[in-house]
Order: sequence, then structure tokens, then C-alpha cells
Amino acid sequence: MRADVEWLEPATLDEALALRSERPDATPVGGGTFVGVLINQRLLYPTALLSLHRVPELRRISLETGDLQLGAMARHREVEQSPEVRNGWPVLAQTFSLVASPRVRHQATVGGVLADADYASDPPSLFS
Repeated sequence: MRADVEWLEPATLDEALALRSERPDATPVGGGTFVGVLINQRLLYPTALLSLHRVPELRRISLETGDLQLGAMARHREVEQSPEVRNGWPVLAQTFSLVASPRVRHQATVGGVLADADYASDPPSLFS
């Protein structure tokens, strides 16, 4: 990775959206597992990285009118261990428990695995 890559770290969703608008060249980063691979393989050369890890609105796991809502920044391990998920959607909790290793599950995000669109990713294949 280039040494001059700028790190942008908003703390709210409004701030993240404003930064994205101001810096369309910034590559959004959630857990960073997929973006990190692309950078290491020299397939991505970002000028700026827009980290979303401090944006709480994107990390929530909640029930709204009986529907489960997973924020894009919810980590696999959080989904796996969530009481709401375990009680209402045990197959989803089990599926997330099978992704990669615990170390990766603590870092990888729901939105990241969907953005990656890897056919071998366990959570998306549950919904196929």
C-alpha cells in the first residue's frame, strides 16, 4: 500500500455520508478483510480509506416489527452470538458460526461479505 493513503474515520452516519460525498475517491472499509486482500494482491490502489468501524448506526442488530435487521458493519461474531439471532433465527447464528475462523469472524462484517459477492461465502449462500 502506498504510504500517502489518507485514513478517514467518521464517528456518525451523517459524517460518513458527508465524507463520501466530499471524497468520492475514498474506498469504504468495514472490517477490512476483503479490501486488505485486494490491496495486498495489488488489485486496489486507494488514495484514501473511509473507515466505517466507528459508525454505530451501521453496526446494529435489531428486531423491527418482527423483522431482523443487520447493519452492514455488524461483525460475523456479533451475529453469531446475538440473543435476537439465536432465539429467532438459530440457523442464521449457526451459519455465521461456520464462517472462516473466530479471528476472522471478529473482524469481517455482514456488508463486507455481501460486497465481496464470493459464491463460497457461507452467509449469502444461506439466503440463496
